[in-house]
Amino acid sequence: MTTIRFALVLALALFVWLLPSSVGRTAFVPFDILWQYPPHTPPAGQGPPHNHLIGDMLYENYMWKVLLRRAVAEGQWPLWNPHSFCGHPIYATGQASTFYPLNAIFAILPLPHAFVVFTGLHLWLAGVLTFVFLRRIGVSGFGAAVGGLSFAFCGFFAMRLIWPMLLGSAIWLPLMLLCLLGLAGSSDPRRSALIIAAGAAVFALPLLAGFFEIAFYAYFAAGLYTLALSWRVLRERRLAGLVWFWAQTLAIVAVAVMLAGPQLLPFLEVKDRNIRAAQADYEKTVARALRAEHVLELLVPDIFGNPARHERFDLRERRLVPIEGRTNHYFFGDKDYSENGHYIGLLPFFLAMLSPGVRGRHRAFLAGRVPVP
Repeated sequence: MTTIRFALVLALALFVWLLPSSVGRTAFVPFDILWQYPPHTPPAGQGPPHNHLIGDMLYENYMWKVLLRRAVAEGQWPLWNPHSFCGHPIYATGQASTFYPLNAIFAILPLPHAFVVFTGLHLWLAGVLTFVFLRRIGVSGFGAAVGGLSFAFCGFFAMRLIWPMLLGSAIWLPLMLLCLLGLAGSSDPRRSALIIAAGAAVFALPLLAGFFEIAFYAYFAAGLYTLALSWRVLRERRLAGLVWFWAQTLAIVAVAVMLAGPQLLPFLEVKDRNIRAAQADYEKTVARALRAEHVLELLVPDIFGNPARHERFDLRERRLVPIEGRTNHYFFGDKDYSENGHYIGLLPFFLAMLSPGVRGRHRAFLAGRVPVP
């Protein structure tokens, strides 16, 4: 399968998947969460909010986009939120994605449609970039298509579709790996300079998107891939080639940090001046970590329930009945479902388990990409 053909197939699949919000009357923003608090009340016959755990999407992210549109309409950069206490630098904490290039979608399109377009575009990029990377390392067209579809439709993204800053920080990993692979195979200074320039821009995007935790995971994976490529470069081009490869990699990192400076420097200044700064000590962090039983979620994502469920099947009455109690949702996990979920899908999970036995110099690295809590 060619890249163009796969890109068209993926675009069609994503359009069908997002169809209710693309052309239907379903919004891609959980406005029903407003019904939790006065003066808002649900319409007659309407139940409780679909999932009250995703309130940040409405109370924070949606309002950031409203402020973005107002600032752009007034010819200003969306840097300041005048409605928070005595004012607040909205760009500093990162997740407003102020300097992220694709955030312009929210300034151009009506907001309910902009969220769908932004999400669909990023999932499409995730799949296409994965396909290109896999083809570059020698995977067949069919195998690359499976990899691209698995990444674009993985459970990790499906649980977080409505958080644009997370998608913006996560989907560039395949292109980051592709840039590193290009450096490892290049001995031409001109070609290397072009890769460094493009790679620096790509490496800056996860930080500019603003979800720094996800950006850290992407950089960590890129670092491991750099070590894997270093062994290959050392065998093929000896020590001088390895030193040259590391120098180019450091150049990408240095330029990327400079490009992301407008976002990174203000964040470093304010990170210790928020309510969570005192909650980040080692003991509290470990107490909030995943436990051993969460490994089961790699196979069964809803093993502890799903907060979006408002009904259960009654075996005695043989019908669905409303769930009472627990704020009318079915979830018994000890952590937030939308933040805890790490299900990637059964197909990629089992294929990853088989990958160590597959031929190819990249199998050891790719086999280790299965997330373990």
